[in-house]
Amino acid sequence: MSYATYQDMVEYFGEREVRLISDRDKNGKPDPLVVEGALQTADGEIDSFIAGRYSLPLRETPRVLVGIACDIARYRLVGTERIETTVILERYKMAIRYLEKVAAGTVTLGSGVNTGTTVESGEDAVQFCVGAARQFTRRSTRGGAY
Repeated sequence: MSYATYQDMVEYFGEREVRLISDRDKNGKPDPLVVEGALQTADGEIDSFIAGRYSLPLRETPRVLVGIACDIARYRLVGTERIETTVILERYKMAIRYLEKVAAGTVTLGSGVNTGTTVESGEDAVQFCVGAARQFTRRSTRGGAY
């Protein structure tokens, strides 16, 4: 499951910027395959944070993860030939801080997202039995030492 698409990248950053960060063969055109590769890397990075809290793959992609995937992919596309700007770096850092909060449980991905804390029913389910009341208490032993 991919959290974002090539078209999401174009919508978030514009055709010009997507072309600038993905045109590896310098033909003046954006390269959707390069962008998709960066988005797959972003998916793996996102999954590494949320896997402890949510069952993967998610049934629905929360909108917040689309933007985070785009920010991570954009950061991964810049480097030696493409300039890493302060904005790109800051957005990447903010995305990682958000994912760290999701991993820690201080923020959620929203309602409707399948968490990893669901209890399965069936023969292998754990059952708890409540026992009888305590037989020996301080009162029944008159507060004496044991």
